[in-house]
Amino acid sequence: HVAKETPVSVLVDGDGGLGYFASHMATQILIEKAKRQGIAIALTRNHGHFGAAGLYSRMTLPHDLLCFVTSGHQLHLEPGQPIFNAAGGSPMSFSSPAGEEESLVLDFGAMHDLCANSPHRD
Repeated sequence: HVAKETPVSVLVDGDGGLGYFASHMATQILIEKAKRQGIAIALTRNHGHFGAAGLYSRMTLPHDLLCFVTSGHQLHLEPGQPIFNAAGGSPMSFSSPAGEEESLVLDFGAMHDLCANSPHRD
């Protein structure tokens, strides 16, 4: 549900559910606001993982909008859990329309070096 809204911003509360629904709704509202005002920001809260960030940045491309998407999370480590669980895997995406050329979409996660057996940890 929409928890707060201004002409250029929206805060969507996910009601403790999956992040896909809140994030999709927030992106749809963001697109309409950006088309009307020229700029907009959308925030979501109170939900689980939202999947790949590129899902949402790609939604803005047909509307000729630049977009940056990222996710944060609350850390809940239990005693005895390894600390490399702490950073999580916050996905990020940037998209930019490119006129007659193919659009630019960068879509990535941030968990690569946190895996205990990763050869990149040495």
